[in-house]
Amino acid sequence: MVYLSNLLKYKRRLDLESQRLETIWVEIKFPSHDILICCLYRSDFNTTQLSFIDEIQTSIETALDYSPFVILTGDINIDFTNLTNVQLRDCLSLFNLSNIIKEPTRVVGNSKTLIDPVIVSDACSVLDSGTITVEPFISDHKATYVSIKSSVSFTNSYYREVWNYKHADFEKLNNLISQYCWDSVINDSTSVDQAALNFTNSYIDLCKTCIPRKRVLIRPSDKPWFSSELRYNIRLRDRLRQKALKTNLVNDKLIFKKQRNRVNNMKKYAKENYINNFEDTILSSENSTKTFWQIMDWFMGKQAITNSIPPLYTSNNNYVFSDEEKANILNDYFCSISTIDDSGTSLPIFNERTNSSLSNLIINVTDVTDVLSSLKVNKAVGPDGISHRMLKNTFRTISVPLLKLFNLSLHSHSYPHIWKVAHVMPVFKKGDRSLVSNYRPISLVSCVGKVFERIIFKNVYNYLVDNSLIYKYQSGFLPGHSTVHHLIEVIHHSCLALENYEINC
Repeated sequence: MVYLSNLLKYKRRLDLESQRLETIWVEIKFPSHDILICCLYRSDFNTTQLSFIDEIQTSIETALDYSPFVILTGDINIDFTNLTNVQLRDCLSLFNLSNIIKEPTRVVGNSKTLIDPVIVSDACSVLDSGTITVEPFISDHKATYVSIKSSVSFTNSYYREVWNYKHADFEKLNNLISQYCWDSVINDSTSVDQAALNFTNSYIDLCKTCIPRKRVLIRPSDKPWFSSELRYNIRLRDRLRQKALKTNLVNDKLIFKKQRNRVNNMKKYAKENYINNFEDTILSSENSTKTFWQIMDWFMGKQAITNSIPPLYTSNNNYVFSDEEKANILNDYFCSISTIDDSGTSLPIFNERTNSSLSNLIINVTDVTDVLSSLKVNKAVGPDGISHRMLKNTFRTISVPLLKLFNLSLHSHSYPHIWKVAHVMPVFKKGDRSLVSNYRPISLVSCVGKVFERIIFKNVYNYLVDNSLIYKYQSGFLPGHSTVHHLIEVIHHSCLALENYEINC
């Protein structure tokens, strides 16, 4: 028997059930996909193992033609721990199915067998599975369970314009930047805001002439090993399936089955190659730590969860569902926790510890080129559209107009407004995902503005170090320092003090 919640939209699929098997097939409908669940039982006395596999294989084949999300569970009296049961394993391998229960489900005396499997298709994302001990007076089998990740709403696919850097002509771009009259857009007669806006527009226009762009469809739900070739073959399989169902010809069915088997093999090999190339992917990445944890998130099933935000709970005891409403409530919350009221506040008394000052800061070309040449190209782009990859591949030529822009900002004591604009991304921390207080904002700002900030930081940091203005035990927010370094210094000075104390005694 099968119990279903009345909150689900479901129906029984009698067309998948066989008169010679004890099975119940149920279809659960979701907005974007359907899940087919089969509850089955095989008695040792009623059906032979071989005939059972033949019958269930027909049902599985028909079910997968309808939906890639298939789950089978029940007591089949076929021991999965027995390696001689190759017919069942071949059947599961043919359809990319796998049993996720790994421990015995029936223990009687010295006999341990796994005869209550939970078999899922590769499209199902398993969150948790296992066995539950049952009281002996109820059954001598253990209960099995599985949690499948599903949602009533998925992140919608969207189109995005991307730069095709593989076919970019950076030599031509550098020549255009060198020949461009930057004095007409950055000069002392223009304001900093207008100069920064003119630079952004001019630089983007030059990049558009040398770097191809294309419009691509972003599918957040795609697996990392999914490819365009695999998607093409899946679409071809679906068209052949529709044709076979429409014509009901034997030849069309054979062509469809051949393409279906091809897709199953492509999925299997693509996933295997992706897993086998993990080491090369991590080692070849500029940020190997980030890449490692991205792969671990995919293994643990966290990737799809972070891509969408569930309905959010409001202060008036309601929920908001649309993207616009979610954005507004998150924006209001982030604004409320980011406001600082410093009116009526006086600066503390500061005793000068050096006669030198950092009043007239002048940036040179070397400062700009050093920062541009060390940029990491995989960083996110800000609202102005200028990426680290653009700046790094043109760092020798673009450093001259950037130098003028940076010095103009310093001399006018003004930071360009275009660099203050940011794309704010809500990132979930922990707890209830429906509460806005469990999200923190991540701001994606202008890459040019970040280059300017790094140059300022370098000069300020060198000034503090040269004049011994940083506390000697300070470890936080310093490059190459941590609490470990601070602990070592404390232990070292404690040992020196102890030695001096012993000598004095």
